[in-house]
Amino acid sequence: MHEIIVPIRTYAFPKIKLDILHLNEIHPVTGGNKIFKLRYFLIKYAKENFSGIVSLGGPQSNHLAALGTVCHEKQIPCLFIIRGEEYGVKNFALKSLFSESPWIRFYFASRTDFRNLYLGKLSPFDMLNIPHDYLYVPMGGDTEEGERGASEIMNHVPDNYDVVFCAVGSGTTFRGVCTGKSRYQKIIGINCIKHNQYIKGKYSLKDKNELSFEIFHKKENDFILCGYEFGGPGKIPQELLLHKRDTEISLGLYTDVVYNAKCIYAITEHLFMYLQNHKVLYVHSGGMWNENKY
Repeated sequence: MHEIIVPIRTYAFPKIKLDILHLNEIHPVTGGNKIFKLRYFLIKYAKENFSGIVSLGGPQSNHLAALGTVCHEKQIPCLFIIRGEEYGVKNFALKSLFSESPWIRFYFASRTDFRNLYLGKLSPFDMLNIPHDYLYVPMGGDTEEGERGASEIMNHVPDNYDVVFCAVGSGTTFRGVCTGKSRYQKIIGINCIKHNQYIKGKYSLKDKNELSFEIFHKKENDFILCGYEFGGPGKIPQELLLHKRDTEISLGLYTDVVYNAKCIYAITEHLFMYLQNHKVLYVHSGGMWNENKY
């Protein structure tokens, strides 16, 4: 991934100047953190004798949108298992694949079945009689391959940044950048999913109400910060929406409402007070920022 040039820009918010690594500018759909997390899955598919790909995701999944776009272009047969009902799909790239791609099939699973699939209590191969020569890509690329790819994001982060923030969904990107960071960098993930079952028991979690200057000054102890979920992926409180629109109008910074808008809000409105003596970078992970014209 060294051949990819990723810009870093500085934005002057009222309370803090924030540098942002724009992974979102690599590609409007397959860019962001997705191109990194999917890299080694696609290499594995090309090297081994697979006949298709199966993966999981929610109705607004950027992961499935990116994977589906790549598979459509490469004419790779795919089966996507999506949580919920067809009418719940709001991601415009997923909608387009659903209606137009002959290579992508969709199966809409109940929330119970979906949770059991993610947790490994159900096998997608047995449940849907999928050929066993399909490559399974977990939601968010949450395996060693996804983590390895995500670690390469840090190839684009200069060592002089001592605090690096990223959004957290499945936790794959957070785990990867923790692996790829330099010795003196602290990685702080901001959880964006309410009641996030994918990170419980796996990482050091801190609530926004227990933060202190000491936590930010320690060089070790990467952690995930909770308390900025804003009700979850389907919720868009007025406070978040107004902040998102203001950054678009005043700074030309565009973000999606599921992940990046929440993180930018958290850093620039609340966390700035702890960051005055640090060189700070936020990793913009992409996403469907203009979906439904929020």
